[in-house]
Amino acid sequence: MRRFEIGPDTNALSFAGTNASATITNNGNTCLSLGTLGGLGLPSYTTSLLPAAPATGTTCWDSTLGSVVTYDGSAYVAKAATVTAAAQTAITSLGTLTALQVDNININGNALSVAAAATEHGPGAIGTEATPTTYRYTENGVIITLFKIDLTGLDSVATGDDVIGLAAATPIAYIGRNVVATNGVIFKTEWSCLETPAGGDAEVNVVTNSSATLDVGAAGGTTYISDSGALTAGKTIQNLVPAMTTNHYYYLTGGAGDTAATYTAGMFVLTTYGHAVLA
Repeated sequence: MRRFEIGPDTNALSFAGTNASATITNNGNTCLSLGTLGGLGLPSYTTSLLPAAPATGTTCWDSTLGSVVTYDGSAYVAKAATVTAAAQTAITSLGTLTALQVDNININGNALSVAAAATEHGPGAIGTEATPTTYRYTENGVIITLFKIDLTGLDSVATGDDVIGLAAATPIAYIGRNVVATNGVIFKTEWSCLETPAGGDAEVNVVTNSSATLDVGAAGGTTYISDSGALTAGKTIQNLVPAMTTNHYYYLTGGAGDTAATYTAGMFVLTTYGHAVLA
């Protein structure tokens, strides 16, 4: 620590510092502090002692405001600090943020969301409204996967347990796949209706099948994830004993098999809950 004082006691100007930082005070009030500022490496001033008319773009710390400020050519403007070092253990607060993105997790206002996963559905599951989307995140070790699908534009046939899908060109119509490496060992599923189906078969079930090539009208089988009957908006069927086979595919099938038509409405979410095998 180095220290010196200039002036009489009534107007004492003092300096104290080390090789890493320095502080100048006047009558006990800090007027200039130079240091690393938690790794930001910026000079620090009180608002009243900011350098007058420096080069445009000059950045420093305003200790009065508690903010990084940059000179824009006419005035100092508060701005967010950017941390570029690989590790910043000294940072204890981020202040008020409008949004925060960490890998695939986004926090914005009251909303916490994850980015969509890569495409996991077949082209025959794509209707004429919203494209099927998969979301996946891990909470306390539980891998939660959501498959969101809009039936509008897809077709059902007049045979029970046959696959629902796009009639044009009859492409494969699975909505997802049970891959343990990404979904974990699935121990619970939920099939939730957001919008009551209209146009096609009112009974929309979910089955698993070993085939990756089933299209609309193909026999989907009876290995049900959800044998749900005619669900309406706001209802959920929960399966606590799914006993699903690794690498099998998820398909939607018509339960009653009494309607060969195109859906004009119908939105569902399939949620699976899995966990990696314990080490």
